[in-house]
Amino acid sequence: MEIMEARTVLEPEVAAFAARKRSEEHVALLYHICEELEKLASPERFDEYFTADKRFHLALVQSTGNSLLAAVMTPLINTMDQRIYREFTREYYMKDIQSITEVASLHREVAEAVAKKDERKARAAMQAHWLRMWRLVQGEENPES
Repeated sequence: MEIMEARTVLEPEVAAFAARKRSEEHVALLYHICEELEKLASPERFDEYFTADKRFHLALVQSTGNSLLAAVMTPLINTMDQRIYREFTREYYMKDIQSITEVASLHREVAEAVAKKDERKARAAMQAHWLRMWRLVQGEENPES
């Protein structure tokens, strides 16, 4: 839970800062990963999707251009490799095509806000991403309502 709490607090600000500091190369990479997520959005391709998801979050941090921030965030993001996190994601986030598509869409919203240098929208999109995760943890059936 502490890892989720830390990421919930930090990642929306990372997204906002990335919107301010990103380069065109960062935007291209974020969009490329979003395309991968959209192509891989099926329960049968979970491992590939999960790897792309992690790459998105790491690329977002790199988009800030801040090596200290990357040094702080990378270990938190790397906790995605822990078995319990993967199992939770497979069970709740990836349970059906609609859920997977919704998650891919949230990543796309973050990337688009970063591309437009819209700090507020980047922050809000990442907050929505984590709100969805928390609702799933708390057992809400429909995290979008």
